[in-house]
Amino acid sequence: MIGPLSVAIDGRPLDARTMLLAVPGALDRRRALELQRAIGRAVRSGRLRVVVDLSATGCVEPGVAAVLLHARRRLLVMGGELVVVGGALGAIDALPVAASVEAARAPPTFGATRRAVIEVIAPLRRALTRWAASAGADERTQDAVALASQEALTNVAVHAYRDAPAPGTVSVSGEVLPVERLKVCVTDEGGGMTPRSDSPGLGLGLPLIAQVADPVDIEPGPHGGTRVTMGFALLSGR
Repeated sequence: MIGPLSVAIDGRPLDARTMLLAVPGALDRRRALELQRAIGRAVRSGRLRVVVDLSATGCVEPGVAAVLLHARRRLLVMGGELVVVGGALGAIDALPVAASVEAARAPPTFGATRRAVIEVIAPLRRALTRWAASAGADERTQDAVALASQEALTNVAVHAYRDAPAPGTVSVSGEVLPVERLKVCVTDEGGGMTPRSDSPGLGLGLPLIAQVADPVDIEPGPHGGTRVTMGFALLSGR
């Protein structure tokens, strides 16, 4: 019998990193598993960013959200992302929802503010590197982002608040520029990055940052302190 459940899931690539999977008709658990297999095929083709379009989906049975959440977690581990278009699933905090396919295609941004202590450096570095991967950065650029952000974050944790009674905050942002480049900013509200004779370690790490990022700009932050802005080619060698 031909009916809504027999309508095939429509998969088509949007770009080198993104696959669109449109699900017309009703969505039960069987079709959710079919959708999960389609996501797996997208990953094997090198597309780690998946847009699931439910704008033309009818009835959604219980259990479908769990399947999509599982698929998203696997994508996140690999540096990817899953975004849902349409409100067929309702509001689910762990599933990002976009108003349209075009909105879902928008390059992802990164933003985080944490207490400027050593313990936040590794988690922030990993999160920023995953963001770079989801934005389409190749492995060499991901390594450069990881190294430069590690140095910049360490600078803040070690130097920025040495004269303060308690550590302040560090903010990290990332955006994709139109010319296939990434821009990463690390901002503190401390005493700036002036070298001190009693500073621990081998120095501020700025020469190392300059080796892997281009350009590197250092300027006062909007609320005092220092902002370090680092640029990276999305694909190394360009």
